[in-house]
Amino acid sequence: MNRIISILIIVLSLSYWPVSADEACDSALQEGKQEYNKGNYTKAKQLFEFAQKYCGSSYGGASSWIEKCKEALTPKLTVSQSYFYPSHNAQTYSITVTSNREWNVSGTNSNMFSVSRYGNTVYVNVNSNPNTSSRNGYFYIKTTDGQKTQTITISQSGKPATEKSQIITISQNEKPATELLTVSKTEISASAYGTTEYLTVTSDRSWEVQYPNSSVYNVTRNGNFLTVKINENTYDYPLHEFFYVKTSDGSKSIKITISQSAKTLSSSNKTSYGNHTAQIEKIWVDHNQFKDGKKGMKIHVKFSVQNMLSLTGRVVAYFYYDDGSSTPLKDYNNLYKTTDGNVSVGCDFTPGYQNSSYNDFTLFMPYSELHCTGKRTYKLKFIVSILDNNKKEMTQSRWYRFTLSN
Repeated sequence: MNRIISILIIVLSLSYWPVSADEACDSALQEGKQEYNKGNYTKAKQLFEFAQKYCGSSYGGASSWIEKCKEALTPKLTVSQSYFYPSHNAQTYSITVTSNREWNVSGTNSNMFSVSRYGNTVYVNVNSNPNTSSRNGYFYIKTTDGQKTQTITISQSGKPATEKSQIITISQNEKPATELLTVSKTEISASAYGTTEYLTVTSDRSWEVQYPNSSVYNVTRNGNFLTVKINENTYDYPLHEFFYVKTSDGSKSIKITISQSAKTLSSSNKTSYGNHTAQIEKIWVDHNQFKDGKKGMKIHVKFSVQNMLSLTGRVVAYFYYDDGSSTPLKDYNNLYKTTDGNVSVGCDFTPGYQNSSYNDFTLFMPYSELHCTGKRTYKLKFIVSILDNNKKEMTQSRWYRFTLSN
């Protein structure tokens, strides 16, 4: 570098010097490319900046080489998947790591799983869960310079409780042992206006409520009694939720389901585009479902279309942060996305009749594809659109809100 600068100074001051400025710049470009290929991006950047400054911004593509150096100097670390939701059985997953830095795996000292690395692939072996309660674990993939970190989270389901046959001998003065855990009511139905239910819990050991709060309901405890307050449903589709009452030792749990009616609309939710029309009658969601080994949410859509015989339309759900600004979730692996790179899930339909109805058209959205990383709770929402064969929106639903806890 100093040699090149010296040559240029002489060239600029002594017109008879046999080495031209172009030759000095060419030398800087060639040496910069050599340093770039060696991985010496800082030195290469200095050489290209020299050529750009003294020989012109477009000289020999110096500007583009400078951008390449900046790109190489910016640490990057991405993983193919950061969330896993295995069942209680032992399972193995693979993660592809992409980085322009050396990286390693840390935080893997766990009885829940083991981790091994082969090249740019990390294999995660999740052990079987012997308990009925779910469990969580995580580890890290980090660049060795500490500038980038990816957290890999594992949420494993508990082993299903099995009923055991046993013979109990009771003496005359002995009372039968109390049942491990019972709840006075396990299914709650509510109108769109909301309601309050009171449950009695009986157990021979300490117990707790899992998932006591959501946008649909709130559960409070007073001794062995639970007060379940169900909020008003302001949407035009039914709501379905659940929570658990479980023993503190995880030996038994009982699922309490909540089904709430939809709000009755004063006008039809109907829009049209040209001769094609569509109506969304209702939407409901089942959370914590599994498909192809992935945990996620099933979005059920009941709708009808007109003048769409043999034409292929599409049902699409678009996902946003529920933060008041309706910021769309960004996709990072090109799997569940819109053309502009936002998170969505969709599926095509082709009616066999001029006017057709779909009573339960289902979309499955893996939680991991929402790309909400980090140990926190996210407030999210989605909206569903029905598109015609020209990808024009015929109708759109109202917002559906939910929370995602990592």
